Amino acid sequence: MARNQQVRQYRDAWIDFDKLSIRTPAGEQRLRLKPFQVLTLLVENHGRVIPKEEFFTKLWPDVSVTDDTLTQCIADIRRAFGDDARDAKYVRTIAKVGYQFIAEPAVADKPVGRRWIASAAAAILAAISLFAYVLKSRPLPPQAPEPKTIAIMPFHNASGSSNLDWLGEGIPDMLMTTLSRPGAVSVLGRDHLHRLLIRTPTKGRVEDAIALARQVKADAVVMGSFFTAGTAIRIDAHIYSAVSGTLLGSETLHSSSPEDVLKLTDPFAWRIAALAKIRPSSQTESTPATHDLRAYRLYSLAVAYANAFRNREAIQLLQQAIQIDPEFAMAHARIGYAYAVTWNLAEQAKPHLERAYKLSHRLNPKDRLLIEAWYSIANLDYPRAIDALRKVIRLEPLEVEAYLRAGNLLRGEERMEEAAAVLQQGLAVDPSSAELHIALSGVRADQERHDQAIENAKRAAALTPTDANAFDHLGIVSQWAGRFDEAHQAYNKAAELDPKSERPPLHLGNLYFQSGRYKEAIQQFQKYIALAPSNLERGRAWGRIAWVHWKQRNYAQAEAAAKRERELVPNAVFHSIVLALHKGDRKSVEKWATEIDKYNNTSRGARTSRRYGEFFKGYIALESGDANRALDHFKKALQHRPAIWSTDSYEDCLADAYLKLGRLPEAIAEYKRVLSRHPRSALARFHLAEALKRNGETSAAATEYHQFAKTWKNADPAIPELRAALARPSPMLK
Repeated sequence: MARNQQVRQYRDAWIDFDKLSIRTPAGEQRLRLKPFQVLTLLVENHGRVIPKEEFFTKLWPDVSVTDDTLTQCIADIRRAFGDDARDAKYVRTIAKVGYQFIAEPAVADKPVGRRWIASAAAAILAAISLFAYVLKSRPLPPQAPEPKTIAIMPFHNASGSSNLDWLGEGIPDMLMTTLSRPGAVSVLGRDHLHRLLIRTPTKGRVEDAIALARQVKADAVVMGSFFTAGTAIRIDAHIYSAVSGTLLGSETLHSSSPEDVLKLTDPFAWRIAALAKIRPSSQTESTPATHDLRAYRLYSLAVAYANAFRNREAIQLLQQAIQIDPEFAMAHARIGYAYAVTWNLAEQAKPHLERAYKLSHRLNPKDRLLIEAWYSIANLDYPRAIDALRKVIRLEPLEVEAYLRAGNLLRGEERMEEAAAVLQQGLAVDPSSAELHIALSGVRADQERHDQAIENAKRAAALTPTDANAFDHLGIVSQWAGRFDEAHQAYNKAAELDPKSERPPLHLGNLYFQSGRYKEAIQQFQKYIALAPSNLERGRAWGRIAWVHWKQRNYAQAEAAAKRERELVPNAVFHSIVLALHKGDRKSVEKWATEIDKYNNTSRGARTSRRYGEFFKGYIALESGDANRALDHFKKALQHRPAIWSTDSYEDCLADAYLKLGRLPEAIAEYKRVLSRHPRSALARFHLAEALKRNGETSAAATEYHQFAKTWKNADPAIPELRAALARPSPMLK
């Protein structure tokens, strides 16, 4: 469809191609970029059924997406039209094939024969008369003012002082903060823009910046520079139309010192918005985040550290910012964010977030909602956090962090399809976000969609080839998929990229444990302890060491490690309970069992897997002789998402219980279920062999013993299960 008209009418709806909106008698609704691209493709192919594959090829050429993404776009389009899938007037679904745009244009683009010219002219005159009458009796569909989008590029440092380099990003940050307050201006987020610039650097060229702005459908683009003379600073901003490419105007800010820049940001931002022909709904100046440029610089650096999980460094910088400006609300809030969201220390976050609440007059609406979400996470109120983040997305559709955090929270609540949909919406905004790809990969891994999980993880690693976290995550999802060699390579790459990161040794230790290399697993956990940033992490590693010793029946070492775990994390009592049950210490079991439900630390800002608690409750019941209650807990455990990042996913817990209870047919069936999904689950295979042997199926048992020994060919030879398998008199093992 040639776009020689900016607005086209179909039935009683108007499609505005410049404003990305649909206007009906019920009102006007602006679509996000991807749904509007889907709509445009449908309209351009009016009447033709477009296969799903064509949408994916044309609109998501470099992104791995599922049918859910396209379905959500179609739902957004129908909602804007007021259309019903069951009685479609605009977009028809062709089951298992694709979609078709069926609404006829209000004025058909058809050739008119000469003999019809006179009658056509008469019809036009009649239409004009009717239109004049309608104008008097019925108003046109409302044309509400639409939010505009502006892209603010990094400013060039012309001062000659490298100490001011950070202002290249800091000035755009200040302008973004001001312009996004009223909600009538959509500002392309810093992280989103930064990733685009890495892939397509503008190098200060105006034409490249305009091209990039067009790529993200921005209405205007701002470029600028700053230089100093003594203590004075001058900032120049140039505003270009992304549509025409012409210079709309320039603005200059003079300040007697860099410290005064923040006080002048609001009026400077509004003048820029006016030149860009953006009319915010309100230009009420609000108190800036901080009046001190030094504090703002520390804050800006800290946010980057927190998002890279370098929480200790982030908190130190934020504390320095607060020392400079004790009323810097977002600095207080970001300490809470670091503790509750990117770390796992929810309780420590609360006082900092409460302090930020008391300074709410220093916050814009978006930041208030973000703090509400973080405080809800600190209080383990995950549904409320999700609700706050959804409000952020409605207020600021380009806020990629909101999609990321909402997706992680939904994953923690085991609302997997919702989590995937939110993350895919985020990727439609910013396809280059490695964090969103990692989060979506985790969701797909939980759903055991291993190929998709690994594909998203590889995409993240390709986008951030120097980021250890991306490769560490690739290792986790590869290991869960049973691709141990690939996981090993990914963990080693992560450790190579960041030798000070504690995460690769932890996950490499998990891999060694699942490969039967127990000694190496303990070595990696000890390495993790040396790098760990807090008692929580150190306690976690001691718990894993206790579990490895328990599996080797080294009970004294296991008990010592479990005691150390409990000293560091008082409510981490799982391994201590296992050992107390082994000793018959019922008093300790009863005391510690009350702590199980208190172990509610967040997992990177979301609910940790509930499989842990159900497993250990089942274990206690089984060892206490309550078989029915034990089986009930184990079945519930398997209904919850697996802890794919942990030493043991407890996937075979129900099978182990059946085996212990002598219910051999049920045990055999359950082990086979586990192995059909996870063939590298070596201990499940060993126990299947045990169940088959006890059930009189000696030939099948021998096969499973052999396969187990083959899987653990590099395992420590002293492991009890391996010694038992190798001792079986079977020609398969000779």
